[in-house]
Amino acid sequence: TETLIRFRTVDGNDSAMQQAARFVKEYFKNIPVKIEEFNFNGYPALVITTKDTRTPKIFFQGHLDVVDGKAEQFESFQDADKLYGRGSVDMKGFDALSMHLLRQMAIQHPEADLGLMLTFDEEIGSPNGASQLAEAGFVPQLLINGDGGYNDAVIHAEKGILKIKLIAQTTAGRH
Repeated sequence: TETLIRFRTVDGNDSAMQQAARFVKEYFKNIPVKIEEFNFNGYPALVITTKDTRTPKIFFQGHLDVVDGKAEQFESFQDADKLYGRGSVDMKGFDALSMHLLRQMAIQHPEADLGLMLTFDEEIGSPNGASQLAEAGFVPQLLINGDGGYNDAVIHAEKGILKIKLIAQTTAGRH
């Protein structure tokens, strides 16, 4: 998340968008995933899947663009157990979590049928990203979009927020 925050991926900063896209691709280097790159009217879009499919069972959807801000907002900082910086909530934190999850699942569970789509135009209304990917045939059985929502409610077929605190106890050597 801290690295993603550093990219000033605001509308018009094509260089930062390309750098962020390269960072994501490098994150998945030597990982058994398929990466497809798109460019819609100058805006990059990435689709990473654990299988060679456009219809994975589960797709995580995020965007790496943010609303512009002061230069210091693109440097993250921590206060107690919270991370602050431009895009940490909307939505580079979710993007980083999705990237990590997809990478780990591809390594540890190659049979998993997952994907991640990342676009760079949500803050200007998404004219060059998600809808074009859907038109290109990227349609999952379940889409999880971690973007903002309404009063911590899980929304079906619309934006929503799902906050989860997971505590697991296990015995070493058990699955």
